[in-house]
Amino acid sequence: NNRNFQAAKLFARKWRCNAVEPESDDKAKPIRNLPRKSDFDLALERLGSSRKRFITINLSALAIALGANFLGVTSSLLGMLPDRKGLYIIPAELTQFYPVGGWKRYIGDGEYELIYPANWLQDPAVVFSNQAGPED
Repeated sequence: NNRNFQAAKLFARKWRCNAVEPESDDKAKPIRNLPRKSDFDLALERLGSSRKRFITINLSALAIALGANFLGVTSSLLGMLPDRKGLYIIPAELTQFYPVGGWKRYIGDGEYELIYPANWLQDPAVVFSNQAGPED
């Protein structure tokens, strides 16, 4: 009888279920209730991973996707704000690259800035002259 109980305890430990201790008055009393692992945790365990690693990898991927404007995610999130407030939440230099609500920003030499539709192209002659620097 004791041998069967030891086998039941090992089985319960392996499969995370309740082991029952035999008593003389025919009432079964559970030793302890172990929480059962979810299917997600079991799948991660089979892959040799953990919940912490899964969350870390996915949060890193989310940060990279938002930072790189992957598939326009950052632009669309900032474009959801009313009255083009998304243009003023992030630094002005970033709105030169990220269209927000279909708009981009151009910043002159500290003297002026303007907002233009994102589907317009900047004048390449102006970009090249700014890269070349002042002429003597």
